[in-house]
Amino acid sequence: MNGVVVDIYKSYVKVHTPKGEKILKIKGRKNFPKKGWILEFKKDDPYAQFQGSIVVDSMIALPPLNEAVPIMESVKTNNPNDIVFLVEMTRNVYKRLGGLPTWYYKRLGDYYREGEPFLKKYGVISSITVKILKERGIEFQRKKPNVSRAFGYWLRTLSSPFEFRSYDLGDRKKLRLYIKKNMISFKLRANYFSEEYGEILLEGELSKLDTKLKLVSDKHIDDEKIRSLEEKLKKFVSNVLIVQGGKGLGFYV
Repeated sequence: MNGVVVDIYKSYVKVHTPKGEKILKIKGRKNFPKKGWILEFKKDDPYAQFQGSIVVDSMIALPPLNEAVPIMESVKTNNPNDIVFLVEMTRNVYKRLGGLPTWYYKRLGDYYREGEPFLKKYGVISSITVKILKERGIEFQRKKPNVSRAFGYWLRTLSSPFEFRSYDLGDRKKLRLYIKKNMISFKLRANYFSEEYGEILLEGELSKLDTKLKLVSDKHIDDEKIRSLEEKLKKFVSNVLIVQGGKGLGFYV
């Protein structure tokens, strides 16, 4: 496959191909490609003019490297959807502050990987859920001071309409929410079940009547684990139907 170099930043180059875009990390700086050059991808060729590795392989357009690389290096991800969302979110923070604090990318990386403590008693609580539970007379435990939680609040305050939440579920499990408030769709990524299944992606859709979550995965998840998730969801919504298998695979809440 061939591609054209469209962007260069530090030791990285972005290449546009017929199937999308790739970010390559080139070894050494003495011999380096330039913008507009056509690169041919080959495996294990000792006579190749450039040596390197593909760090991001994307079917969608990627942000400029000077924005994408700091995100990639701080949060340690090569997921193109994560990179695009977090770059757009960071742009909003930059606009509102007129610049980024020197500690921004380090704190973002820590927050992405470690997450803030998850409120196990109530789960992920939206303002709507808070109102409903208060109307039912349910009291809330006072939150203890936490650096990650404080950064998450700071980030969400400045990044609207992009909202990123990272939660630590315990047992090395993480839950990450990617929400664009002015749209009716959102994404949720988590390694909720176990390392066996890896990270799963849920695509959500909001409406006035309900919330739908569709599991995007080519793996069949154990029924017992599905039911465990179903029981957790029932704490916050009145009706839960989970379907798994074929084109009908999905969570309907």
